[in-house]
Amino acid sequence: MALLCLLQTSHAQPKAQPLAIGDSIPDTPLEYFNYSRPAGNFSDLRDEFVIFDFWRPSCLPCVKLMPKLDSIQQAFPGLKLFLVNMTRADVEKFYRNRKDSLPWLNRLHHIVNASTLRAYFSFRTLSTYIWVRKGVLWAITREDALTDEGIRAFMGLR
Repeated sequence: MALLCLLQTSHAQPKAQPLAIGDSIPDTPLEYFNYSRPAGNFSDLRDEFVIFDFWRPSCLPCVKLMPKLDSIQQAFPGLKLFLVNMTRADVEKFYRNRKDSLPWLNRLHHIVNASTLRAYFSFRTLSTYIWVRKGVLWAITREDALTDEGIRAFMGLR
């Protein structure tokens, strides 16, 4: 029995630890939806300016902000903006039900099945925005920080 316990713990995955502002984001596998490739790793984004928007389809304020997110993505081509959801099925269903009525929807990119990524960030409410500047956690904000001025400061633009 002791040997069985030892074998089980030796193969257990370490639990992701929450990160603090200024911490580097660990290299984490990412699964994409509606992006140029189906999967990748966080290291692919390490040299980028990234905003993760944690949301779910049942969050009406989250959905209402999507046109604004599309506008931001169009205005700042050097910014990578990803909507993050815990399940691919939720995002696929959301797209199936709305893609014809929301023409801008296909321009938004998603990370799905993101429980490890979610575990890195301490927040309790949706929609929450995680700002990652060149691989480092820069801020965790609400939507009121998504201003042109705020994004320019984040990206070092004047």
